[in-house]
Formats: sequence, C-alpha cells, structure tokens
Amino acid sequence: MNLFLHGRLETMAIRRDYFGGKFSVIRPLAYIRESDIIRFTKVCDFPIVDNECPMAPISQRAAAKKLMLGIGKEFRCACSNIVHAALQKY
Repeated sequence: MNLFLHGRLETMAIRRDYFGGKFSVIRPLAYIRESDIIRFTKVCDFPIVDNECPMAPISQRAAAKKLMLGIGKEFRCACSNIVHAALQKY
C-alpha cells in the first residue's frame, strides 16, 4: 500500500523491539502466503472472524490485492520480489 499510495517501498518490520529490547512484537506469518493460511484454517476448521475495522469498507486494499494478483500472473516472481525488497532493511 505504501508503494502504491506514497511511493515508498516499506512495510512493518517482521520483529520490532521496544523498551530497550525488553518487549518484542513479531509477525510469525509474515512469509506465509495468504492462500496457504486460508487452506490451513479450513483444514483446522478455525472460525471465521469478521473484519471489524471501521475503515474496511473504504479501504483500497482489495484493489491493491487485485492489482498484485494480476502482476503475479504476468511476472511469476514479482510479488515475492516486492515483499523481499520491502523487507530488506529489516
């Protein structure tokens, strides 16, 4: 989203330390494809939780996702390359 809307190739860090390293936030599913997560949740019969974000109805994430799917079909490694480039500084 930052790339499309602000011209910056950046993302949330996979791991972020706070308070001098006393507290860390990690994103354990950062490298897992959404399709793999969906398949796993179905196999495990996890409940479906609605998106309660008040901005969801006007978010541009669906359009960005559709665009990335199109790019991925045209250029096989493009999506993973974009993610890799965005995460390089972390």
